[in-house]
Amino acid sequence: MTRSLATGVIACAIIAAPLQAPRAQEPIAPAPIDVRQAYATLLGLDLEGEEPVTDGETDIYRSSPDSAQAPRLVTRLEVSGNACLVRTTSALQSPGGWAVLSLTRVDLRKVEYAVAYASVDDLIAGRNPLPPADPGARQMVLEGRGLSCTTRISLDGASNGAASACEDRLDVSMIDGKQTARVRAALDLMAQMCGMEAVGR
Repeated sequence: MTRSLATGVIACAIIAAPLQAPRAQEPIAPAPIDVRQAYATLLGLDLEGEEPVTDGETDIYRSSPDSAQAPRLVTRLEVSGNACLVRTTSALQSPGGWAVLSLTRVDLRKVEYAVAYASVDDLIAGRNPLPPADPGARQMVLEGRGLSCTTRISLDGASNGAASACEDRLDVSMIDGKQTARVRAALDLMAQMCGMEAVGR
């Protein structure tokens, strides 16, 4: 079995498995499709409105790179138990290389502050901040202590175990009119469910 094929088999097996099996005495109902779609939008998985492969409980998004040499990304999105908490498992692999697995947990209950910008340049420079509800906003930043935590594992065996880190922010892009409409709808839905008052200011 070639290295790439073996990597693909391992990555697919891990992505197909739940991150944490629920206890038998505590059944967890899957989140509604609109909640999963909202997370896909906020996490940038449906940048062009891509439709996922779904089993009714989880959704799997695959990147469609233009070049055969571009890295492939497959992401499994799962929302269960608490609608304000999402878990994703991603496999990123370059042709002929080993895959890197990323397990991420985002908790929208931790959002304490939100700010918007009219462009990527303003975002990078941290200049000309806008209220989150400003119609001219094209970049949104949600902030909160430990908002997003990720563990990365390389399958090449050379790294020293898993590397974990938490971020206090989540960047959300609104490149065009269609994406802006999807982001606004997603933020409205999740703000109501998770008490994110900051995004409406």
